[in-house]
Amino acid sequence: MPILPQEGPRKTVHGKPTMKQCSKCGERKPLTEFYNTKKGTHSWCKQCINKRATRYYEENREAILERKHSIHLGRKSLVVDILGGACAYCGFADLRALQIDHINNDGYLTRRKHGRTSTKTIMKYIIEHPEEAKKRYQVLCANCNTIKAYEHLQHPDQPYIQPHQGEPPRYAHSNL
Repeated sequence: MPILPQEGPRKTVHGKPTMKQCSKCGERKPLTEFYNTKKGTHSWCKQCINKRATRYYEENREAILERKHSIHLGRKSLVVDILGGACAYCGFADLRALQIDHINNDGYLTRRKHGRTSTKTIMKYIIEHPEEAKKRYQVLCANCNTIKAYEHLQHPDQPYIQPHQGEPPRYAHSNL
């Protein structure tokens, strides 16, 4: 697309331009319509970049999703190894059913402090701070984690008792 001559006087604020021409579509737009880069602003406007990104995703969706899944499984495998390699209660070790659990049911404190945190954020923390993480997190299989959550919901006022390897989760009232 050829670059068009400026239309009217160039608008500036403090000696800096406020408008820019997109090198992709050729339209003159406010600088707010361009992404910032280390060297200034991108040569394409946000709309052109977003159209290109959308088209790329549509054309490569399967490969992108496969790569994301592969990265997630690699990160999850590393985290599970850091936290013991298997369910802390029953020893189940199939990665597909293992979950990260807050040992003292204090996940709400993390969410209160930092807002909603993703599994990716928690995994990154565990990888970067393995010794601290071992005090806060554990690996549970889906069954043991569900049992622990059920017990906590039934008796939230009861203190949680950390079981030894091979024991089910339990609370002070529990007969398990």
